Amino acid sequence: MAQTEYRTHAALTFNVLGQTVEFYPPIDEILLDGGPPTVAATYTVFRGTQSDDDAPVFQGTATLDPVSTSTDDTCGPMSFDRTRVPITTTANVVIGRRYLLSNVPTNGSQRQVVIPKVISANDSVNHEAEIWHNYDPLSTFKGLRHSFVIFPAFITDSSSINIASTIVAGMGTGDTASAFPPYRVRWSYATGGGALRQHWTTFDVCRAPLAHGVTVDNVKRMVPDVIWDEWTQQRGMDFAPQIAEAFERVRFDIRMAGYDPNMVTDPLIVDRLVTLAAVARIMRALEKDPAGDYEKDYRNAFEKAIGTGLRAWMQTDSTGAITPSPVRQLWLER
Repeated sequence: MAQTEYRTHAALTFNVLGQTVEFYPPIDEILLDGGPPTVAATYTVFRGTQSDDDAPVFQGTATLDPVSTSTDDTCGPMSFDRTRVPITTTANVVIGRRYLLSNVPTNGSQRQVVIPKVISANDSVNHEAEIWHNYDPLSTFKGLRHSFVIFPAFITDSSSINIASTIVAGMGTGDTASAFPPYRVRWSYATGGGALRQHWTTFDVCRAPLAHGVTVDNVKRMVPDVIWDEWTQQRGMDFAPQIAEAFERVRFDIRMAGYDPNMVTDPLIVDRLVTLAAVARIMRALEKDPAGDYEKDYRNAFEKAIGTGLRAWMQTDSTGAITPSPVRQLWLER
């Protein structure tokens, strides 16, 4: 499976209970500053328009990933399967989450973040890449994830929705004043080495997050033999990582055009843009688009759909209503 990428921004759905906001300390900090924390972070949530000195919307103590086990055999470059990490128990280990593998004290500076792609019944996990050092038995394997569940009273209150998307005409540049800024989460924690740290993430509350339904089948309609060119390292994934990256590019381009991505509610346009962006990304990586024609196809379609054209259905406000002809920025043609 493709790597489950951790993002510092999340889009939460209004009126859906049990949604979780998560945080991982930066990897370089973990590797250099003494390993995983031993105490869960505290979190403080502010609206995007609030000062850090204002009263927060809510706050509390997160839950720290409970995984804390050790290897029961050697692993690394000298092993037959160089991605395999044999551990005492796989209880609470989840595919796609991050864990820190640290060598026994004699080689304590050797650390690697492991993201399991397979969890075996014989109490082992397979990392998405090779294990770079030789780890001895009793090397530690610990969870890095801090998380908290959004309070029901908050997520079921329509006033919590911060995607109020009535589009206001702007002067000279895309106007973003109508897309309310996201909630800010301040995480305060200590590293395994005892250093006190703070980090920030963000989240939105919307009626429905931007989504797509693109698979490799959409890509094959434009490049029929593309599946034969998939890289050895990710063969069998059907270019899922590149399609995910294409979706992130579409989200970014919508944001750069002056709109919140969660305003867009047009699946036909979104899927077409993600398909074109995926084809452009794949063909560029395969060095099969020297003239950039696939890139031009994507850019032209984006301008027609959301950029200068803005033909996509957009939400008009926080109720989720759609307008077929949203107001455009003054510097764009009507």
